[in-house]
Amino acid sequence: MKHFSWILTLPLTLVIVVFAVANRHFVPLDLWPFEVAVDVPVFVLVLGSVLIGFLTGALVMWLSGGKQRRQARAARGQVAKLEREVQRHSQERAAARPDSQTSAVATRPPPNVVRGSGPERPAA
Repeated sequence: MKHFSWILTLPLTLVIVVFAVANRHFVPLDLWPFEVAVDVPVFVLVLGSVLIGFLTGALVMWLSGGKQRRQARAARGQVAKLEREVQRHSQERAAARPDSQTSAVATRPPPNVVRGSGPERPAA
């Protein structure tokens, strides 16, 4: 993934630098409702507009994802609550059974598993 990032970033940076070098002449920027006119290079005007558009789009996407982030936060809280409950039940269950009874039962096989103890089945 790191290589893909470089493959994408390097040419884009090169295009931006070439664009900036090729468009260095100044144009007047008149901010209409105000009595301000500024001469700026074309590349500053274009790249500034692109940056403002990118930031506006990022803000809109972030605001539109608020509901999903809220739901994810609630789901993480629910998962944490359920994990604590499972852990509490496991501890209660372990405390309810003494270790001596469980280890003795677990080491002996059930009586019907031992050969010859159950009813004989005819061969098919």
